[in-house]
Amino acid sequence: MLGSCVRVSSLIAIFALVVGCASVPGSESILITEREQVINITIPISKLAIDVPKGRFQFVPVPGALRYAIEPSFFQFEDQARGVRLAGWFEPAARFQGVKDDAQVAHQNVELKKVGKWDVVSYEWTPRQFALAHHSAHLVEGGSWIVLHLSYLSAAPKRSLPEQHALLDEIILSIQISEKK
Repeated sequence: MLGSCVRVSSLIAIFALVVGCASVPGSESILITEREQVINITIPISKLAIDVPKGRFQFVPVPGALRYAIEPSFFQFEDQARGVRLAGWFEPAARFQGVKDDAQVAHQNVELKKVGKWDVVSYEWTPRQFALAHHSAHLVEGGSWIVLHLSYLSAAPKRSLPEQHALLDEIILSIQISEKK
């Protein structure tokens, strides 16, 4: 009996996910435009756009169903030469409840700080033998809450933790937010 209940609840969860994905309005879907010097990221319902310096960042596709399960406006880029992953999404400003470390795994050396106009949770995570720097950056402006997550990748060229954090700070400072015209 318990096994059939688990199967039914699993089917209901899958159905809810599929229906939820199918009903996501286009106004929350991510729009990414590569320009000469920047990658422009926005969603139709936001007044804001993010400009990431193109450099070596390459778009990393996320399968549609997974992207909608995470967040319809989710985006992800990697700069393999510098060993950095940049991911993020847009939310309505009303959903912002403050900056905090909402770790699903144990973080070390958690620090709340300002990097330019971004509120950042800086931390380290040790998945194997060495620690990796991460920054969760938040900006509330123009009715939108923009969340960026920057990670130093384990396959990257080896850098000290202070160098990893400095690189992530540098990338955050290079990102421009503007009102759409």
